[in-house]
Amino acid sequence: MVPQHARFDVLGSLMGGGFGHALRPSRGAFRTAVRLLAWLTLIVILVATVSPLDDRPHLALNDANFERAIAFTTLGCLFGAGYRRHWLLALWFVVLAAICLELAQFLITDRHARIMDAEVKAIAGGLGVVMGSLIAQMTSRSPEI
Repeated sequence: MVPQHARFDVLGSLMGGGFGHALRPSRGAFRTAVRLLAWLTLIVILVATVSPLDDRPHLALNDANFERAIAFTTLGCLFGAGYRRHWLLALWFVVLAAICLELAQFLITDRHARIMDAEVKAIAGGLGVVMGSLIAQMTSRSPEI
């Protein structure tokens, strides 16, 4: 039988009060999940980048620059939030990944690498890293500078 005070603790935590910290995921588990999601997102972007043009996923808007910006902003946010203490390294990594992924299109016969595409990816990824690290910083339990 569960002691009565333990039941109120669980109920209190569900209602936003009490000693509910035991029910929340740890910072380390959340950070690990964000980092895993960042790496999985990079793999998805890699596959979409080097796949034949007809096999590449498209959004309904049919604007390639918008698709690039959304993908790399998302990637940057995840790396920025997952590696917020090392945000500058994450920034360089995402920008370098954008350039390398664009250059990888030279390996595919029906794809083409363009400087403008790399610029859109790098700028969007960089902004994403800054946004992700700032959001992670503002929402963290222990403030860091």
